[in-house]
Amino acid sequence: MEQFGTGSGSGAMVGGTFSIHKELEEQLADFVGKESVMLFNSGYSANLGAISGLLRPKDAVINDQFNHASIFDGCALSGAKTLIFSHNNISSLERTVKRARRKYNGLMIVVDGVYSTDGRTAPLAEIIRLAKQYDCRIMVDEAHGFGILGKKGIGESVPKEARWKHGIPQDGNSYWPHSAGA
Repeated sequence: MEQFGTGSGSGAMVGGTFSIHKELEEQLADFVGKESVMLFNSGYSANLGAISGLLRPKDAVINDQFNHASIFDGCALSGAKTLIFSHNNISSLERTVKRARRKYNGLMIVVDGVYSTDGRTAPLAEIIRLAKQYDCRIMVDEAHGFGILGKKGIGESVPKEARWKHGIPQDGNSYWPHSAGA
């Protein structure tokens, strides 16, 4: 309280970033085994910022139909074409990816690690396989699994077969996990 008071009363954009925020980012990066992490004031802001920053109007984002509304809002903000596949249905995802691959520059598959609508987890090993096969990027929203599921509580989004360096799979596909819980 003496050093930081009760907070800035606003997000980092208005109130700035304090040393305690940077310390937390460093500790979280160590915890999840990543080079760095970025804090947002909410999962909603994280989805808007990440998705709109990673996609462009000539790209397509391929969403599970049960993705959180904030993911769909981030997609709309990006200007990319939003395509939807049936919930946790790998055949539906593959059909959607095949159609999109012919038409759009970049493709990104976005799923929730754990869906708030039904508590199911995304079939990430199969999604990673498809992403490799069709040269897609992947983003996993770990808001409902972070701190609870996976090795050390870092969520479900890092299957055993994935090899990562600096947050990027070594097969060339990009990967941007995040969590409202962080």
